[in-house]
Amino acid sequence: MTRALAALVLVVLSGASAAAAQELPRGLFPVIREEGVRARVVLRAQTDPAWARGELRLLRRAYPTVVSRGARLGALPPDVRADARGVLELSDGHRTVCTARIGRPHLLRALDPDFDYATWSGEEGGHRYTDDEVARAAWDRVPEHERLVAAVIPIAGDCTRARWASRRAPRFGTAAALPDPALVAAYRALPEHQALAEAWIEASEYDDDPHAASWDERAGAGRLQVDLRVGQRDFSLVVAEAHDGCGDFTGSLWALFERGPDGPRLIRASHSYLPTMSGLADFDGDGVPEVLGQRVVVSSAGGDPVDVNAVFLGCPC
Repeated sequence: MTRALAALVLVVLSGASAAAAQELPRGLFPVIREEGVRARVVLRAQTDPAWARGELRLLRRAYPTVVSRGARLGALPPDVRADARGVLELSDGHRTVCTARIGRPHLLRALDPDFDYATWSGEEGGHRYTDDEVARAAWDRVPEHERLVAAVIPIAGDCTRARWASRRAPRFGTAAALPDPALVAAYRALPEHQALAEAWIEASEYDDDPHAASWDERAGAGRLQVDLRVGQRDFSLVVAEAHDGCGDFTGSLWALFERGPDGPRLIRASHSYLPTMSGLADFDGDGVPEVLGQRVVVSSAGGDPVDVNAVFLGCPC
């Protein structure tokens, strides 16, 4: 991996850890589901130690490890308690798929600690951890990634593919059949794109597709445009990514534009690593869409992404 590319990846990964300090947009609740674990909505991405009560419970031992703990309802702020009541609309990123109520709020931490699995299984050290020991070890590893969640209790429809929950069903953006040349030009003029272009020039001689005109046109790269009208305003998300294995060129950049008579106007742009941003919806009704990824959201008010995926603590290669 080249020095320039390594610096970009470091910035991206550092941004992912900073996301833990952000909160979800008002009225938007990501849905998380791991195999063998009941689906839950994330009520808050930030928690308070005063909310915790009771013993730890291991919900899933590995890939990822998921641990829960009870929450003291009386300690939750009034707005949090209000969010835990009533019926929610659950959507799959395209349309509403079900309605549901939610169960009792509780705390959850999910992680993939990678090398720790060998210790927990007894492969290293000779002692196979009990479920209680795994729960405690996993819980202590990621205190900054604790979430307040509640189980999904379906009322109508099929919630198995639900990704987002909200009080009202939002309108989601749709993928454009062809990329808009004006948007592509504005996207490639961004300083963030130019930084990746410089890294690509340095890395291209070692790449499988060294003669591509741009890093976002190399073999295996993908580009997506998603359009959404909110009121009388038109927005477009442009995303490109090029991931081709450890040590090869890695680049990913998303940008949100508002389209108007004078051409595209940048709202915000950011490097990302994984998962990639891929959707738009105005959940909070402020007239500017949130940018959505797989269990990741960027508020229309800006700030770092909020990522509620299980935390990976191993080497990204």
